[in-house]
Amino acid sequence: MGLTSLIYLAQGLSYWKVKLRPTSLSKRREFSELDMTWDAVRGHRPLDWALDIVGTGDNTRIEELMLVTPQGEVVMPLCFPMGVSFRRKS
Repeated sequence: MGLTSLIYLAQGLSYWKVKLRPTSLSKRREFSELDMTWDAVRGHRPLDWALDIVGTGDNTRIEELMLVTPQGEVVMPLCFPMGVSFRRKS
């Protein structure tokens, strides 16, 4: 658990995390909305579900979907490929 996630949880905020099935091309398996990414159009920005998970087709490789809350983690293992839309209200 990183410093950013500890700060979120200390403020009483929740966030999503996904664990992906491995492929021969990707080594990284866990992503969360607290991760930062970069693209040529938007520059350095937080990871976005629609752009970075669904847009790349990684939603078909989701193995576990987690909601991390100050009370603990809720894990939903997925037995079949599907895409779920989560949005955090600001």
